[in-house]
Amino acid sequence: MTSDGVSSFGRPYQDTRLPDPMCFGSTVAAPGFGILFVNCCHNEDRQRINLILQLSRDDCKSWSDSLLIDPLGGYADLAFQKDQTAYCFYEQTINRNGKGVIDQLVLQEISL
Repeated sequence: MTSDGVSSFGRPYQDTRLPDPMCFGSTVAAPGFGILFVNCCHNEDRQRINLILQLSRDDCKSWSDSLLIDPLGGYADLAFQKDQTAYCFYEQTINRNGKGVIDQLVLQEISL
């Protein structure tokens, strides 16, 4: 994390408390709430499924709340609006011949 958002980043490390830390994820500051983090919650066979949103109220030291956004959700990005709304833009996959294939892109609004 960085105090000003652009410089003086701390040393990166892998947070093993988060699910599937190798899969693409996204974070966004949600003033008045904390830090939001989204990624796939599936550790077994590297499928991009079980998209979850997590909240840290202590600068990412712990993740107190989580919400399953979509069991078929994959790579995702987050945005936060000052009216206490988060937005998650993500790919939704389907199983086609044993492979996960992107079916559609979804924009989900989440009231905090």
